[in-house]
Amino acid sequence: MNFLIHQGALGDWVLTFPILRALTGPTVVAAPWSKALLAADLFDQVQALNIELREFSRMHAPGGPAALGPAIGDMIDQSRLIISFVSDGDDDWSRNIRLLAPQAKHVFLLSRPPESWRRHLCDWHSEQLQQQGLELTEVDIERRGQRDGRVLIHPGSGGQDKCWPAENFEELIAELRAGGRTVDVVLGEVEADTWPSDLLQRWSSRHGAETITSLQTLRTRIDATDFYVGNDSGPTHLAAQMGVTTVALFGPTCPTRWGPRGPAVTILAPPKPAPMNWLKTTTVAKACRVEA
Repeated sequence: MNFLIHQGALGDWVLTFPILRALTGPTVVAAPWSKALLAADLFDQVQALNIELREFSRMHAPGGPAALGPAIGDMIDQSRLIISFVSDGDDDWSRNIRLLAPQAKHVFLLSRPPESWRRHLCDWHSEQLQQQGLELTEVDIERRGQRDGRVLIHPGSGGQDKCWPAENFEELIAELRAGGRTVDVVLGEVEADTWPSDLLQRWSSRHGAETITSLQTLRTRIDATDFYVGNDSGPTHLAAQMGVTTVALFGPTCPTRWGPRGPAVTILAPPKPAPMNWLKTTTVAKACRVEA
């Protein structure tokens, strides 16, 4: 059995999916509950475990737990490979897990590369795995849906500076629908908390925007679409990893390092970091167009 532990934002979590896809045999993922369930929904061999259980918190303490409860302890005992994103390999957590699972090969991955890193985050993961003696063969993601099919648009992001202006998205929605495309719109909790109420109401009444609050609902909406458009955000990474044709809009962040990975991804980015208003609606519409 494999055991992978991660605690981070959605985009960072989704970028560990190439590792999950490459692992052979049953794999337990310990992550925040909604993210663990998301992985279990997407990968048949994955079982979800909530990293917020008290036993995992105790692992960070000097000395840690002498033993784990049956539910977790049995999984740890059966593990032959443990990949951790919550330890640098030289701290209390790593010492405790080594004592609890002496039979396992332990690999410790830093989730964020140094500033000098000029390649993709997934390459950073791969390099660390190789340095610790673990070679994984990348598994291709199956491309799904029709390029000219149903479009899903998510205009938000956890960082406001990474969001293309809402009015530009509205222009894009109107242009796509005028061209005969079916367009669905989803908003997340960030938009629900930060957008003015009149803007939320307009998007709901005019564009049919649905506010979703769970990753499982987000996965279902992406699963029902063929084509996705969004900012540099966790949902955009998820759409790309699910094999959906994806147009990702970048501005202040580096796509070489943080771009979504998938079989059909178009990244629109400026030559150097810039505010999101660099990007014109016509450019995005062209990327969404199916040429004759």
